[in-house]
Amino acid sequence: MSYTVSTITDLVASTGAGNVWKEMSYYAAGLFWQWYGYTPSGVNRTFWYRSSADGINWSASTSYISGLPRYENLTLWWDAPNNKICLSNINASSQNLLYRQGTPNNDGTITWDSAPVVVVINGDLFNNPFPTLCKDSDGYPWISYGLTGASGIWIVKATATDGSTWGTPIKIYGTGVYARKILPLNNGKMMFVLA
Repeated sequence: MSYTVSTITDLVASTGAGNVWKEMSYYAAGLFWQWYGYTPSGVNRTFWYRSSADGINWSASTSYISGLPRYENLTLWWDAPNNKICLSNINASSQNLLYRQGTPNNDGTITWDSAPVVVVINGDLFNNPFPTLCKDSDGYPWISYGLTGASGIWIVKATATDGSTWGTPIKIYGTGVYARKILPLNNGKMMFVLA
């Protein structure tokens, strides 16, 4: 038995890839998809995606967003039941927390449901917010993030399954900004992990 291993070559360029824990792979619309942070020469912290029908031959990179303050300021969630790639990021200029979701297509493009939606307006956001994102078992997006001035860990839930409207954020933990993850359980319940 033999295997062919393929690499996305510009991930190993001298300028380097971003945080591997912010990368994501999934299979949709007959394609393998890979999202990753990579900073090519002259472009400030950019998040990209590629697709492949066979996992060996890959499409050209498509830039989703550039100018991220840090790679940690973008988070992804693959909503397999609804065939949606979901993203949340910090806008580099406004510092607003944004959400967007879209449907992967079999030609390697993504049909976005809408322009990015503002979830949280700047306030005293965001030095190192490290947002995390998931959808609950009822299909509603949730985002957890850290605040600098007001401090602590906050969480906000969408009031629409497409993420077009959002509720009021609530503070769920103390002070400081910590590594964390939110994960869906059954019956709309969520698990929050803090490290």
